[in-house]
Amino acid sequence: MNKQKINFIYPWILPPPSPLRSDEDNNDKPIFNKGRRIITSYNVTAIEWELYFTNDRLMVFTSTDFFCNPICNVSYKIFSHMDVELYSSPVTSALSLDPVPQIGANTMFGTPDGFMDELKGVCKTTAVGKVVIVVELLLPLKIFFRPFDHPLHPLNKEICAKYPENMQKDFTFEFLNDSDFSIKCPNDYSIPASKMLLNLTSKFMRKHFKKSKENELVVEHKIDVVKPIIYYLHSACFEIPKSYDLDFADRILKAIDFFVPVQERQIMQTIELSFCQKFCNNCPDFDSILQWIRVTFDHRLHHFRDMINAIIANNFYQKWIETFPENARNPSNRLFYKIFGFQSRGFVCELEHNQHISQMFDIIESTFTGSLLTNASFP
Repeated sequence: MNKQKINFIYPWILPPPSPLRSDEDNNDKPIFNKGRRIITSYNVTAIEWELYFTNDRLMVFTSTDFFCNPICNVSYKIFSHMDVELYSSPVTSALSLDPVPQIGANTMFGTPDGFMDELKGVCKTTAVGKVVIVVELLLPLKIFFRPFDHPLHPLNKEICAKYPENMQKDFTFEFLNDSDFSIKCPNDYSIPASKMLLNLTSKFMRKHFKKSKENELVVEHKIDVVKPIIYYLHSACFEIPKSYDLDFADRILKAIDFFVPVQERQIMQTIELSFCQKFCNNCPDFDSILQWIRVTFDHRLHHFRDMINAIIANNFYQKWIETFPENARNPSNRLFYKIFGFQSRGFVCELEHNQHISQMFDIIESTFTGSLLTNASFP
């Protein structure tokens, strides 16, 4: 087994070709002109591909914006109306039309010149019943188990610096020893802070200091989520605990919403990456996944939600449909409201016609159905 690759094979059955025009009209009219969408889906990742076929070439492409060294092999067989095999082509590697992978670029393949010549020749002289095109995609296994480890994945980067080994001796953490402000949390826990740095790095604190001259701020958020955020606001260093649960994840995201860091994207990407890693290391059961869905909507964690969509389509599709049949996707369903009745940035979600919720159901449905005939194996 090649542990570095996963193989997807899709047999595309085409009906009899369109009849050719007479010589007087124009014999250059394509025999075939067909398109098809397929899904390569496994574990935590689903990728959509478009196939487009004429009598001259088969095109295979995806708009996925991270990829590296994929391989596409193509072959075809021609059958008569009696299902007698008339011709079987050799397996041929399609040519990459974008040999330098880069973020934001499509991955495109096209069959080489002359590959379809035999098909055109047979169609001119013989009544063809069907053509079966076999598309084989050999993709990096990493994408389907740990996509964020892929060099071109948007989350594959050092987003926030890690804590120094000795904070007490590190200049960026000098505020712990010499502070002029404190954040007080429930149960009399508090953490020292610097007014100047908070004013520069937190939009909430900037507004707060315009209204208050106090040297202490009392918050409702617990110390375990406030401390790493205050560290980040002072040092740009941030680490999420190695072990945490949904409750901690929910609370730290709400605390971030409270302080509104100026460099919010960095800390949010670090947290989203941690969530993705957590699911890859130990995927929770279906009921827990439902609760995590709410977090993705509350805080717009799109990469994490893509992963959850793939997990549900690959592992929990029947249970998903049984839990949320079409007639139960409305606010009167308590579970549906609990999961999707989210509140984002102070704006309550309108469940009835929310396009993001509808899109999630559509993606899971299309991933499941689009991957039914795309067989996955390990070469």
